[in-house]
Amino acid sequence: MKTYIINLGLIFFLIIQVSAQTGSTVNDPATGLQFTVPEGWSGQKVEAGFLMSSNTKKGFILIFYHQYSNLDQIRNEAAHGIADENGTMLYLQGSLNSINNGLAGNFSGTIEWQQARAYVASIISEPIPTVLWTPVALIVINI
Repeated sequence: MKTYIINLGLIFFLIIQVSAQTGSTVNDPATGLQFTVPEGWSGQKVEAGFLMSSNTKKGFILIFYHQYSNLDQIRNEAAHGIADENGTMLYLQGSLNSINNGLAGNFSGTIEWQQARAYVASIISEPIPTVLWTPVALIVINI
């Protein structure tokens, strides 16, 4: 099984000192990433991208960059599941759905050996010169 995402456990220890609160717009000119933090959530930039959590909702949202250049690559990796060496093993439940310039689906299994469900959306975006990883994946985890 191929590794699809980075070790989620390490993300919490790799926080860079950039944070955003509900309603604020995150804009990273180096990658072209721009989004508004959802109501009730706050976030911090991490080495892999941007990590958000809520004081009232379970789970977290992780926005990170990947190197896939087409939908077939995303589809193939999703079929293999999401795994790492620290107890993350998430498997696609059902089929992937087409979204604007990408694919999305529901996954279930474990994160750090705890039962978890995830909604994963992987988007192929236009390349930006001098940026290695422009496509983005969004993972919403409900533990």
